[in-house]
Amino acid sequence: MSFAPMVLFRTRDMIARSDPKTYNVLVLRHGTLRRIDCTADVVYRPGDLHIIDSSLPFRLDADDTNVVSCIGVTAPKAMLPVPVDRMR
Repeated sequence: MSFAPMVLFRTRDMIARSDPKTYNVLVLRHGTLRRIDCTADVVYRPGDLHIIDSSLPFRLDADDTNVVSCIGVTAPKAMLPVPVDRMR
């Protein structure tokens, strides 16, 4: 997918209303993503692997000057037998 600069977020209220219990695994191709959550503030650059857990709140700032491009897949957590603390 490719998209213009934007801010994406998932709040505790959103999670309470609907949690598909998935991981979204992305490899960034172009641009930068800054992820802010309760444990970290990290900037991802092209080639970096990024994992979003649908059960956890976050804010994701897509590059404010360039188009962001990434390749990703969404998978149910049940299909990936990795302990939650290890995925984090």
